[in-house]
Amino acid sequence: MGRDTTNAIEKAHAQVCLGTFGWLVRNWVILAQAGENIQGIAKDHNLPYYKGLGATYLGCALTELGDVAKGLSLLESGTHALRASYVRLNYIIYLFMHASAYRKASRFEEAIDAVDQALCLVEESSEKLDETEINRLKAELVLARDPGAYAEAETIFLKVLQLAHDKGDRLFELRTATSLARLRSTQGRYREALSLLAPLYAGLSHMTQQL
Repeated sequence: MGRDTTNAIEKAHAQVCLGTFGWLVRNWVILAQAGENIQGIAKDHNLPYYKGLGATYLGCALTELGDVAKGLSLLESGTHALRASYVRLNYIIYLFMHASAYRKASRFEEAIDAVDQALCLVEESSEKLDETEINRLKAELVLARDPGAYAEAETIFLKVLQLAHDKGDRLFELRTATSLARLRSTQGRYREALSLLAPLYAGLSHMTQQL
């Protein structure tokens, strides 16, 4: 590998880190700019993997910014390139991006399929970081597909609550409990919703007072 190629890969990787940060903080402008930069570097130095990655990042950003058709087209072409490269690094995140994009396009079956693929990869790998977020998204997708699927969505939310509790992620536990409480409230189960949230808010208040 020549020095020019090595330098190009280093520059592309730096943009990948920037794009990942943009995705994590939901700054779609940062993600879009990183995607465009990665694509430019990949094109100049013939780096197919990074070309696919750039398309994936840009497609995700455009979808979130409202250009769903173009965003999905880029996401799909980017994922095809990533599959062809046989590199599976961070592939769970890219499937999550797909699921979110399909949700924007109201293509709920495809969104759930992407989530299920991501969950299978979570089971097969050591990448457990996104497990709670992926399951939470699945619960929301189940309700988006069928607003009456209370039981299925509640089962998933309860699983996410347990995962967050086991990890000691109190903020995510509270976030998920809020979603579940909202679901129960729509069914008129107000007392159950309140009993779910009360101890979590009390615990968070106690933690805040100790800071």
